[in-house]
Amino acid sequence: MRGEPDGFRAGPASQQGMRRANLALVLGVIARAPRSRAEVAAETGLTRAAVSSLAERLIAAGLVVEEGPAAPSGRVGRPGTALGLNPHGPAGLGAEIGVRHLGACVVDLRGEVRAWRRLEIRNQGRRPAAVMADLADLLHAAAAEAGLRPPD
Repeated sequence: MRGEPDGFRAGPASQQGMRRANLALVLGVIARAPRSRAEVAAETGLTRAAVSSLAERLIAAGLVVEEGPAAPSGRVGRPGTALGLNPHGPAGLGAEIGVRHLGACVVDLRGEVRAWRRLEIRNQGRRPAAVMADLADLLHAAAAEAGLRPPD
């Protein structure tokens, strides 16, 4: 159609698209602070059953862990189990090439630095292949320090 961005089509969202959106919504709420499934349901407007199903998928994917009893919420009944981001789950790997240094870091989903390496080395005038080889070594060292393993 005219005036619509490429790839856009009007109509209802697919079930898979809705599931992805809800997974992202639940993960975003948990990322702000550990919460029980009931608290996530209240914040997102999703049913408790939907949140439980989505939470189980996030746990199976290694993104979320059960942290133990949730903080008292003032609700009647047994306290729920708090869900939080997995501190040993997926992480981002960053690299920096400077004129006088190379850097590598690993940052987890909470934004916390798991590992940081820096190598003081003059890169100006060096062959790109040599710079990249040194950077690759630094990245491998940072990933190993952070406990990351290569994908299966």
